[in-house]
Amino acid sequence: MVLRPPIQVQNEVEGPTWSVPSRRSRRAMGLLFCSLVALTASLTVSLVGCQQNGGGPVAVWPKILPSPLPRVSLGAEPTVRVRIVRRALEVTLGSGSDLVIGPVASQQDLASAQRFASPVVISHDSRGFVIRGHQGVRWALDALRVESASPITVGSVVYPQMLVIHPSSVLGKVDVVNHVSMESYLPGVLEKELYSSWEPGTFVAQAVAARSYAITEHYKHSKLAKRFFDLESTTASQAYVGLNASSRAREAVAQTRGLVLSYKGRIVPGYYSSCCGGSSQDAAIAFPHGPDIAPLRGLRRAGWCHQSKRYRWGPLSREIDALGRRMVAWAVKNKHPLAQLKRIVQIQVTKFNRSGRPALFIVLDTTGKRYSLTAESFRFACNANAPGLGKLKSHAKLYSSHVQVQVVGDKVQFTDGRGFGHGVGMCQFGAEAMAQNGIDPAQILSYYYPQSILRRAY
Repeated sequence: MVLRPPIQVQNEVEGPTWSVPSRRSRRAMGLLFCSLVALTASLTVSLVGCQQNGGGPVAVWPKILPSPLPRVSLGAEPTVRVRIVRRALEVTLGSGSDLVIGPVASQQDLASAQRFASPVVISHDSRGFVIRGHQGVRWALDALRVESASPITVGSVVYPQMLVIHPSSVLGKVDVVNHVSMESYLPGVLEKELYSSWEPGTFVAQAVAARSYAITEHYKHSKLAKRFFDLESTTASQAYVGLNASSRAREAVAQTRGLVLSYKGRIVPGYYSSCCGGSSQDAAIAFPHGPDIAPLRGLRRAGWCHQSKRYRWGPLSREIDALGRRMVAWAVKNKHPLAQLKRIVQIQVTKFNRSGRPALFIVLDTTGKRYSLTAESFRFACNANAPGLGKLKSHAKLYSSHVQVQVVGDKVQFTDGRGFGHGVGMCQFGAEAMAQNGIDPAQILSYYYPQSILRRAY
């Protein structure tokens, strides 16, 4: 299957390149233009309205210096390190061929690799790595490299190329990291991040965004000596299911090989979330050290993502003491001053971004102390696990930080919830609706990452 229309790439000119849209696409883009004109007018009014006297809500324009981002010309396809298992007592590996297990390159002079028939069970204790059933085999190494002529299974998931096993931060447990070339990694991301029935154009746009995000994460973390992985295989980074990818996912990656989002010669982290709810968030507000650049600033959006079940959500009510315990548990784990929180008295939003999304929450307790939380920290704190409370059921979670909150008696009420996720960059449900309306992937990416251009990094 050929995915059409193809993405056009710019090499020199700083500005979006458009393919000639279809008749259906022109009609949809005309509606989009009218919506944007109206939204621009309303946005101007809303920004003026945010400036209130007497300490009321104010709009936030982040002044954070952008984090260093990689230049577009990488030269060669990078190999990313994806943590696929975290804090396991042992890990079972299988393959259609023998497994070759031994030291990583930096420790090859300390031990020799050995060949084992599949499957093998590997664990780690105070004296090093151990393979169950092989009494004479033990490696006192920092990490263990596992390779095979065939793909390697971990549990029920099949992974390409090479695995490296590391002692976990918890004594007696291990982490497993898949070292995989970028283009082999991405199909397993698209397979997990999108519904299989979605439009080919959505897959193409997602491939570019996911590649751009993964490259910037690799660039950032590969420079840290103590960091042995670049990405998680969960939504903490972007979900990844190894080689379990459909033809649609593989073809979208192949069609866009090496293509990234760029801004002023550097790669843009292609952040995305499920549903923006009609307004996007600033990367500089949502993430620690998030880059404050034009493609990643919050804007009012047309309601492309209205088909999502989380486009609007709530109201929901949470018991005030239980919510406080969850927030304290999150704060203790993240070494946040909120760990000193007593009983909650009031919660209010004190700052908003350009699009009207909450940017800063203040929590007031019975001692009179005020604790500041950024929007995403507030959401994570409200959804955190706490001793004796267990995991929240889905219907009780805050799906996003774009919500109104009020303390009423012994309850905290959340109303007018909008969207699902952090809201930065591309809205996946919005991208799908645009693709269904004949809007091509390049236009989708330009809409969600304004002022970015498509460039080939390798």
